[in-house]
Amino acid sequence: MRRLCLSELAVALALPLLFASRSATAAPPLTSPPTPPAPKALAVWTSKDKGFFFTWSDGADGSLSGDSTYASQKQAQLSGASVVLFDNGSLVLGTIQNTQLNVIAQLAAANSTDLTFILGHSKSSDGKTFFDGSVNASTDLKSAFFEGTLTEISQDGKSSKTTHIELDLAAPGSTPPSSPSTTPSSGTGP
Repeated sequence: MRRLCLSELAVALALPLLFASRSATAAPPLTSPPTPPAPKALAVWTSKDKGFFFTWSDGADGSLSGDSTYASQKQAQLSGASVVLFDNGSLVLGTIQNTQLNVIAQLAAANSTDLTFILGHSKSSDGKTFFDGSVNASTDLKSAFFEGTLTEISQDGKSSKTTHIELDLAAPGSTPPSSPSTTPSSGTGP
């Protein structure tokens, strides 16, 4: 049996200590990635009135007709809606209750540097719903106009509903004008 000299014995006993300290310094402790900052609202507007909504229904048989009942349902859904542009490239239509924004639709947005023109688009994950819209705002951003098209394709892909939406918008704190004196003859208006 071979005898270890004192220096070999010291190295043999120190090796585990060297590797233990090396592995502790080689891998930093696991940490959670930093939470990204919440998106910041660049512009906020709220609809001044009920807006104008018109729905086309395309039947599986090729028929086409106006659908005022469905347009009224969409109008009720977006009644009092707010339109908010965020710094993360999102244009959100939703309702604000207290300080909570309840999202109805979220569109990817592209905007002019002065925020007077915003273009938005979204497509659902199942490819059955498309929402395209634009916002034209005054240079002081106190008023704006939203115009959009919501297309919803049936699950079987044989019929669809396309709703045209127009909303007059005002920044919070702006005084909304009175309602128009005449109601549109088609679709649903104020």
